[in-house]
Amino acid sequence: MNYCKAILFIIGYLTIIYIIGTAIGAKYSAPRRFIYGYLLNTFIVSAAGIFTQMFAINWYIYYYFVLIVDLLMLIASIYKIRRDGIILFDGGFRSFVSNYWFLILVALIATSLVAIYNFELWDNNTTDDAYYLARMAYYPYIKNPYSIDPTTGFPSVHKIIDLRNFTSFEIEASVYIYFLKIYSTLFARGVMSFINYFIFSVSIYAFVEKVIEVSGLEVRRQNIQYYSIIMLLLCFETAQLAIHGIIDIRDGWMINHAMYFGASLIRSVGFIWLLIPVLEFEEDKKKSILLFVIMAFVLLAKSTVVIPIIAVVGIVGLAYHLILMKDKRILIYVVLLILFSFLLGNNWQNSLTNYTDGVYYNHLYDNLKSPIIIIFEVCILFIAFIRRKKYLKTNILFALICIMFIIPPLNNIIEKTSVYAFVDKRAVSAFTMLIVLYACILVLNEVFIYITSIFKNVLVRNIGFTLLSIIIALSSALTVDKSLNNIKQDLIVFKNNRYLAPSFIIDLADDLNDISKQTQKQLTILTPQFVSAQQDYHQRWYNRKKEIPNIALAGSIRQFAPTVRVPFARNGDDTLFEKYSAFLFYPNKKNFNTFIHVQRKSEVNCIVMWNKKGDRLLKDSGFKRYKNKVSSQYCILYIYYK
Repeated sequence: MNYCKAILFIIGYLTIIYIIGTAIGAKYSAPRRFIYGYLLNTFIVSAAGIFTQMFAINWYIYYYFVLIVDLLMLIASIYKIRRDGIILFDGGFRSFVSNYWFLILVALIATSLVAIYNFELWDNNTTDDAYYLARMAYYPYIKNPYSIDPTTGFPSVHKIIDLRNFTSFEIEASVYIYFLKIYSTLFARGVMSFINYFIFSVSIYAFVEKVIEVSGLEVRRQNIQYYSIIMLLLCFETAQLAIHGIIDIRDGWMINHAMYFGASLIRSVGFIWLLIPVLEFEEDKKKSILLFVIMAFVLLAKSTVVIPIIAVVGIVGLAYHLILMKDKRILIYVVLLILFSFLLGNNWQNSLTNYTDGVYYNHLYDNLKSPIIIIFEVCILFIAFIRRKKYLKTNILFALICIMFIIPPLNNIIEKTSVYAFVDKRAVSAFTMLIVLYACILVLNEVFIYITSIFKNVLVRNIGFTLLSIIIALSSALTVDKSLNNIKQDLIVFKNNRYLAPSFIIDLADDLNDISKQTQKQLTILTPQFVSAQQDYHQRWYNRKKEIPNIALAGSIRQFAPTVRVPFARNGDDTLFEKYSAFLFYPNKKNFNTFIHVQRKSEVNCIVMWNKKGDRLLKDSGFKRYKNKVSSQYCILYIYYK
């Protein structure tokens, strides 16, 4: 039933967004309409979400606001489409499918790969999901969700001005999770990931369409959809490339198995979106500025890591148009920009990562020297030169972006607007992806314009690009697992844990919810930090070293039992958890007495044990054992509560 609701939501959501986009952008292609619909809907919903979080407004007000806004926008859009006689599907539905089916296919392929990344999902996406998924899950169930630490459930200080308040994708997701009554893991890792992959694919289409238009090229609309195959290249499993020193994309794993993150969408479409109004500025200045502002706001609402990208595109955009207009003020602009960059000062260390003592990796310059990136750089230089008259405008724009990232002191602006080193590295990774994207666009232009004889047959085209997509996806998967046997094992694991989370954690959370309901108490639970997943996996390369994967238990419970408090996640090395761990692994009387002494001074009223060896000791101290035990191939868990 959860999957049925997920599929119906995806179909319904994408349809509503497309209808809204058609009403406000009828003259554009379907992908551009979709982007416009998404921007308008998200702009309104995000603005309300930010306001709600800043002033700690009752979540249910926001919940009904979002549902009403979605409904009213749909009704208003249908009315406008019918009143103005707007055609929903240009050329008819059959032609519509023929022109855009590939955009959905690549999104489906990218999403399906999540099923073989459960190695990372079991680790809670390096524990980041302990924050994001818990936050999505608890909004409807906590009296004041804005003064709660998402990872633990304990009170925290609410601040009106807080960067977290300006990120709204979690509170937006909470509306639909509550409305659908669906698991947060399935909605985020499955539904949201597919939607974001689809946004990525249609954004590539829209950007390619604009590059073709600006360059005066002639590419059939039906062929533009195939450019979205670039997305699968950009979603390639970068961890293996980093291990072998080929290229290192900071947090590259996000785009593989955490596409629902706001930061993943930033890395994917940040440059693509913001460059479109820059390229359209000459056509309609006011509209382009408005579009840029709306896009910047929506991206900021996804993640504030977009700030350096906004700064770069804004600065480059002004320089680009001064150059096109042959305005002499460009010299003054450049001089002022250089002086400003000097005043900001250098912070080049932001681009470095120390993997081993004394060995650093420069995410900017080392990536640019990577053999793989050099191939793309050569493609850009060669094609841009031989077709220099065609690509004059886009080449100028691309060159200006390169200068802002590569040339000191101008790159001081990126380093300073990033504030944090990880933000700087993510901006560099987005720039690296832009290099690959632009190179692939130029190469595919050559294929479709100058080597058309191979692709005249539509069936051959469709089969060829479908097979190529599958090959790219499988190549990415094989780099992770080394063999088809391991991919098969991953799929078996997914089959047994079909909600993109270990099933035993869901069972444990259900029992905790039942205990909380029975006792009418706030549960504060001590639980193991990790459970070994060695039954499913042998050692693998992860984060540049071999690891045996563990299942993050403590940080995952609140994704399914949002009212439970988990003190471990707040302070993993405190005395309470230390004494609990000793009793958990060695449940003797000595360890019990030490543990119970600190437990009585705490708020803990529920503990999880591996076995029943401490059963009598716990019962004598007032604990009850829950009627059910949680059994799985990973462990057996017993719950004791007061």
